[in-house]
Amino acid sequence: MTHTQSGQSVLDRLSPEVLSRLNRFAHDHDYPAGATIIREGDDTHFLGVVTTGRVALRLRVPELGDRFTIVTCEPGEIIGWSAVVAPFRATVDAVATEPTRIVAFDATALRARLVDDHALAAELLPLVLESVSGRLTASWQQMLDMFGSRGPEPW
Repeated sequence: MTHTQSGQSVLDRLSPEVLSRLNRFAHDHDYPAGATIIREGDDTHFLGVVTTGRVALRLRVPELGDRFTIVTCEPGEIIGWSAVVAPFRATVDAVATEPTRIVAFDATALRARLVDDHALAAELLPLVLESVSGRLTASWQQMLDMFGSRGPEPW
């Protein structure tokens, strides 16, 4: 998955007015290679966009060992979508695979802003859903690649 379906950074797809309002509570965060940015099951404290580097989304798959990378996020892609989707808990680990910078939007402030700022909600939430949809499709493909050769279950 490179950027979004349109090939642009998520931030580039927002109108200048909405991006300006969103940037009021944006903070850059730098992570070294190997750093866990988000941990599965924890509250997700920010919605982020990778600006440089790469982030592996890792799922616990006991049959394959501790963690398995299902998707890699590149610059321009969202991480932490669960910050705006109840119950606001991470569904996977997000780990920097190289030095990575993320622009992060505080989850509490963003959720409050989405309630009051309908233009922001109308522009941002479809991009979040597009990201979730893309990740779901990529996850299914990964699982089919991993387990598809086993054949159908006998039930």
